[in-house]
Amino acid sequence: MIDGGVGNIDDQKYRAVIQNSHDAVMIFDVDRGRFIDYNQNTLDLLKISGDVFTTLHPIDISPQKLLGHPAAEFANKYINEALNGGNPFFEWIHLDTAGNEIPCQIRLVRFPPFDRRVVRASIIDLRNQKEIEKVLQENEERLKLTLESTGLACFDWYTDKSILHWDDKTFKMFDLPVSSRINKVKAFFKILLKEDRQAFLNKYQELLSPNNDSDSYIYEFRIRINDQVKEVVTRGSVYRNADGNVERIIGTLKDVSVERAAEREKIRTSQLEAKNKELEQFAYIASHDLQAPLNTISGLIKLLEQEIEVHELESLKEYCGLIDQSLHRMFTLIKDLLSYARIGTNPSKEEIDLEALIVQQINQFKQTDPQVNIQYESELEIKKINANRTELQLLIQNLFSNAIKFRRKSDTCSIHFSSKKGKNSNHEFCVTDDGIGIDSKYHDSIFDLFQRLHTQDECEGTGIGLAHCKKIVESYGGKIWLESSPGKGSRFHFTLP
Repeated sequence: MIDGGVGNIDDQKYRAVIQNSHDAVMIFDVDRGRFIDYNQNTLDLLKISGDVFTTLHPIDISPQKLLGHPAAEFANKYINEALNGGNPFFEWIHLDTAGNEIPCQIRLVRFPPFDRRVVRASIIDLRNQKEIEKVLQENEERLKLTLESTGLACFDWYTDKSILHWDDKTFKMFDLPVSSRINKVKAFFKILLKEDRQAFLNKYQELLSPNNDSDSYIYEFRIRINDQVKEVVTRGSVYRNADGNVERIIGTLKDVSVERAAEREKIRTSQLEAKNKELEQFAYIASHDLQAPLNTISGLIKLLEQEIEVHELESLKEYCGLIDQSLHRMFTLIKDLLSYARIGTNPSKEEIDLEALIVQQINQFKQTDPQVNIQYESELEIKKINANRTELQLLIQNLFSNAIKFRRKSDTCSIHFSSKKGKNSNHEFCVTDDGIGIDSKYHDSIFDLFQRLHTQDECEGTGIGLAHCKKIVESYGGKIWLESSPGKGSRFHFTLP
């Protein structure tokens, strides 16, 4: 039984409840001014014996002052609240026999019978929790110092509670006053660039989907501050519950405007260097290759003059034929160069039926070279494309012409054209032939201006066709490449938006 008795309580059941509690339990008799019962957890907590404990008042195991006031004031307040039917729950400091402070939480209830002023205290030891809080606070301070050193802003979003926290750097980045009252979501979307809003919403809807098991993200968006556009990268961690729903997102924000501007400048510089190199190559060709047919014509004219003098008119036909060939080559070269120079200068685009355009090209080749049996197949996942008709026609024409021109020693040429949707905004196309193939060491240079792998006598051409293809594809932001080996045909891949 409790010291002095509290009446009408089964002693065995009472002892079981007290002793098996996970908390320290103390019974305090207000009128006697001392503790009258306890469990083993209480003795372990305070490092005290039972005989000594039952002689003590709560103030005897508490510091003299709490929060600058006498501890007795707080103790009496909570005890009276419990005696009046309340259920106070509060943090407290107890002292063990060595005087060590023990942070804890206490819940008080009045203990029956109610003709006596007795309260029961259930005490939770907070030392481990306080230690964890201390570690967390230290980690938070270290994180804050790290973020300050990197220039990163930070946010913490409790999505299940619609609570969004910004640090001071985030407010500063968004040029907003530091305030807990501000509607952060509304303020953010006000400065988010209008063109980026839908993509931003789509990204976060995808991130918040229970079907998305990603635990991290990285995304880039633009904001407008005082008529100045800033580019911002956000990356962070995603925390989900057992159902896969997002409960919390912790992320950082970084202004990458300077870096992106430098990257664009680097790309522009690279493009200018490529253009300059192209112009240098063109100047060389203009001073060398374009002069060769003219030199031939000049030489043949001199021979004509000599033959005319001696009246050997029969040989004039041969000379005239050679002159005509040189002139034809010259005109073709100039025509191809003009066509090359015009690529990308006409911005007009239209929706083009790929199958119809391809069939038109195949029929033209059949009419031009009827002795060649062209076998054509297509596999089109992308059936229509928005492009400049002249440029797209020239692209397909050059790739098909290449397949027909460099077929194996037979009158049959097999061409397969395919298109498929790409993972990003660009779609992939492929022209496959069963021709003589191309050695891998030429897979890059074959797209250079005036690059030829065969002499003029072996195969007619100006060496501009594949350069045409490369320039057209790159003007759309795509790329072109070759898969081929000698004797095994070629596969020309290219991407277009």
